[in-house]
Amino acid sequence: MRTTSQEKASGLPCVNKLWFISPASMIMTVALWQVNLGIVFFAKEVFSASPSTIGLLLAIASITCGGGCLFVVPYFAHVNPATVLIIATAGLSLCSLCILIVPAIWVVFVLYAVYGVFASLFWPTIMGWLSTGMEGLSLSRSFAIFNISFSTGNIIGPYICGRLSEYGVHIPLFVGGCIFLMIACGIYFFMKFVSANYELSCSDRESNRGDIDEPEKKSMVYIAWCSLFVSYFCIGVLNAVFPLIALKELQLSKSFVGLTMLVRSLAMGLTFAWLGMTSFWHFRFAPVVAGQLIGAIACLGLSWASVPYVVISCIGVIGCSAAMSYSASVYHSASHSRNKTRRMAIHESIIAISGVAGSSIGGIVYQYISARAVYYLCAICFVIVIGGQYAIKRLHSKVT
Repeated sequence: MRTTSQEKASGLPCVNKLWFISPASMIMTVALWQVNLGIVFFAKEVFSASPSTIGLLLAIASITCGGGCLFVVPYFAHVNPATVLIIATAGLSLCSLCILIVPAIWVVFVLYAVYGVFASLFWPTIMGWLSTGMEGLSLSRSFAIFNISFSTGNIIGPYICGRLSEYGVHIPLFVGGCIFLMIACGIYFFMKFVSANYELSCSDRESNRGDIDEPEKKSMVYIAWCSLFVSYFCIGVLNAVFPLIALKELQLSKSFVGLTMLVRSLAMGLTFAWLGMTSFWHFRFAPVVAGQLIGAIACLGLSWASVPYVVISCIGVIGCSAAMSYSASVYHSASHSRNKTRRMAIHESIIAISGVAGSSIGGIVYQYISARAVYYLCAICFVIVIGGQYAIKRLHSKVT
């Protein structure tokens, strides 16, 4: 692990950033759930919004978030990351609280679209900051801890939102807005505390000076991004369609649907932890493809599964596959990169775009064809992407 001159002078290792970034990511994820799930209840009860209107509302935020990652984040490439994070969280807080007082649903759409742009500033920036000065196993372990933190937020966030919504549909958005503001204040004080010890520039030129992307290593970035897209396309399909299939086709309970989502989150968290402690998959093609193959097999298993424990096992395996793709993307994007934040922005935009595509296409396939066709679609997408990854690998092998 490389250190900057400021770190050497202070005697503090760069990994100490995890002391703040990891809990901040968990709290941030909880806050995002309060708004992203709470706005569904809020729009339905306050504005009597239809399911299609709510779906469009959620899609707009995902689209603006993905667009922000690609087109807004680069403008902050040379700004202190702590400053960018304060702007992001303060903006999220303002949008969340303003939604509570607007008189019309179209204003909610506008505010939630702007909310998506502010959200796009947070994750690429904090992930780029975390990875600055790190390579190899230290980078992998840091991201593993980070991934476990936000996975924990994904587990407890929806439950907290559901409980708060029982007391009033305004409460989750208000709580989320207050948490965003609290995070902004926490970042400000953390910046004051560490400013003498850490170089907080979002530019990675000093920490990665001399690093050159070899063609073979660069190909792994594209391969990992392909894997991330198809995995989160599948996750988007499952998020939109699986609850309907489970309730209508399989006659399973709502509590069982919630349990399967919990199992998927736990499977992802455990996989993140395991991958963070190992390095066998670093810049290796086979482990990435293997992760997608087990995802394809699990999708085929779901197409025929009718027994609850088989269904929940397949969902857990898909969670493991998605965690493998996510870890491969985030690690290979950051490793040996001169601009880690830019790579993280692409990583996050892929998640946003693939999730919207998966939920939209999955819903159409389920409505007009069948539940089994939905799972076949996911399996076929995995196979097609694996073929494309082989083509990328062969192309870069010829270059070398």
